[in-house]
Amino acid sequence: MHQQAIACLQDLLGQGLATLQARTPGGDDGLLAACTKVSLAASTGFARPDALQTTFPGAGGSAATAGAKRHAVWDSTSRLLAHCALTPWNMPDQRYVDPVAAFAQKGMLCICD
Repeated sequence: MHQQAIACLQDLLGQGLATLQARTPGGDDGLLAACTKVSLAASTGFARPDALQTTFPGAGGSAATAGAKRHAVWDSTSRLLAHCALTPWNMPDQRYVDPVAAFAQKGMLCICD
């Protein structure tokens, strides 16, 4: 990847994480007291320039010919990003379950989209 694109992505990710960490957690009225940790796992796909289709193939059909999918596991207990990865857009979330499951612990609640 081009160095400027990598620097831009790192800056955007850093800004997003800083915003999330600055937020005050709310809404926990003891519902999750039995959980030692609460993690949220999600992914989102986005189009990339067609020139990247070899590295990041698109989702197929009428979608973009090139695309990537960002996977993230957010630990809402510590308010830190536990995992982040970039995969080709055509990789189904079901094939990416092992890296997410590696974070599982006894007493943990993991919510996946």
